[in-house]
Amino acid sequence: MAARQHTQFAYRAQKEMGVWDAPPTSAALALDKPASEVRALKYSPNGKYLAWAIAAEVRVMDAQTQAVVATIARAGVLDVRFSPKGTYVVTWER
Repeated sequence: MAARQHTQFAYRAQKEMGVWDAPPTSAALALDKPASEVRALKYSPNGKYLAWAIAAEVRVMDAQTQAVVATIARAGVLDVRFSPKGTYVVTWER
């Protein structure tokens, strides 16, 4: 029998962000709350990574382990995108 694919949901509100595991666990994941407004929040196409941009930096997290795998010190980023295979991160700023 094939292993069940892990499902997760992320949300971005005006002053917070969060990640929830989908059934059968349906629980909020314990993440460090960003110190400032979350400007962008995106999963990689393969679902392996989750990236978000705040005022001073961009963080990339392994969606399965919730470990931050990269921090990009770049202020003013308004959008984050992944390459089709999820191997590169692109940022956009004004």
